[in-house]
Amino acid sequence: MLKIFRLFCRYLTIAIIVLSTFNIEESICRAKDTGSEKWHKELELFSSVLDEVDAHYYDEINKKDVLEGAIRGALSALDPHSAYLNVKEYEESKALVRGSFIGIGVEVLVEKGAVRIIIPCDGGPAFKAGIKPDDLIISIDGQSIEDLSPTDSIAKLRGKPGTHVKLEVLRNGEKLSFNIERAQIQIQPIKLKLIGRGQVALLKINSFSIGTTDSIRKQLGALLKSKKDLDGLILDLRWNPGGLLEESIGVADLFLNKGERIVKIRSKNGGLSKFYEATSFDMTDGIPLIVIINAGSASAAEVVAGALRDNRRALILGTRSFGKGSVQAVFPLLKGEGALKLTTALYYTPSDICIQAIGIEPDVYVQEGMVVKHVEWRSNSEAVLNRHIKNSSSKPEINFDTRNHSIRDRKIAKEGDTDIMKLMSAGDESSDFQLMRAMEAVKMARICWRGKRCIK
Repeated sequence: MLKIFRLFCRYLTIAIIVLSTFNIEESICRAKDTGSEKWHKELELFSSVLDEVDAHYYDEINKKDVLEGAIRGALSALDPHSAYLNVKEYEESKALVRGSFIGIGVEVLVEKGAVRIIIPCDGGPAFKAGIKPDDLIISIDGQSIEDLSPTDSIAKLRGKPGTHVKLEVLRNGEKLSFNIERAQIQIQPIKLKLIGRGQVALLKINSFSIGTTDSIRKQLGALLKSKKDLDGLILDLRWNPGGLLEESIGVADLFLNKGERIVKIRSKNGGLSKFYEATSFDMTDGIPLIVIINAGSASAAEVVAGALRDNRRALILGTRSFGKGSVQAVFPLLKGEGALKLTTALYYTPSDICIQAIGIEPDVYVQEGMVVKHVEWRSNSEAVLNRHIKNSSSKPEINFDTRNHSIRDRKIAKEGDTDIMKLMSAGDESSDFQLMRAMEAVKMARICWRGKRCIK
């Protein structure tokens, strides 16, 4: 059992030293000299627990399982985005960054007794089946989530392409059942097309995976070259869960001029402030730009929206965004023993605003065109997640009562139950209330735009 304890301590020491590299060289030296001793001392209780388990548990234990469970338990005391990734999970996370994976196509957070849907991937199996953001999965293939570990819950959602998984979901107090076929999912990071009689370009960014910036540069560049009389551009970031920070910086850079600030990163204790600035020139030459966001716009999507808003390059339309203002980094462990995904910093918009658990507030509030069937509105927000990082600013975090508008303030596009996510997937612009308002904003460009900047 002492071997397990030493191995556990070694992993924690590695994490401490690696994380300390974000500070100056002297800090690294101090971490190497004192970090290991500090954690060994703090882990004396853990060592005694392992000794008792080894001595008195009725059956032989799998030392690797005990170690992995201990590491997961330690990291679960942090924020909801920090986690231990075993070898399989680490490989799957790398595939996801490349925009390809096998499953039902959902981004989730495992909570006590349920798996919360953050967002279904646009066009994926879960999306097509009708799974929605903020749905709570309470059972998988007839087995209650309460009886499953977080790792097992995620593993049961995955599987071979063509196989099915049965889900029981709780939505606004109502239980729903789904039978979803797993598939090889290839996320298309962007979709670009002309709308509004061919005079407005609609750029939908589904995720900020590897190559997103290059894809936009090539496709939008070709469109701008062939059509020089565009009235404007609509950047649709709805239901975009984020992705790579460097890709979000690259995308924002495409619409800003050299020297304009994109985002600032602050690490532990507010140290190591780093600004990222635009390095080139606005590829659209300042044509009117409208950005649509909603509660499903998170992380990297919020970086882009915040940068374009604070530089007065775009008008932000829609509803308040998710509010994930933290940055995660992945640290591979020695000997291929998986990796640690840790929150290493918070990011701030160019106006020095931290949007953690607050979100990006749009310039123009436009609710989705949906008839509300239930009085209670359960918001999809970072602020409702267990152990979320608190925002130290004076601005209050979003809660169920204050987020966006109350139910009575909601605007209904038309009669009937309009599912905005399926309209977006089907490309039905005429029934997409937010998109229609964005097109109206483009038409008002002569009033809103002066000197290639939005007047607010």
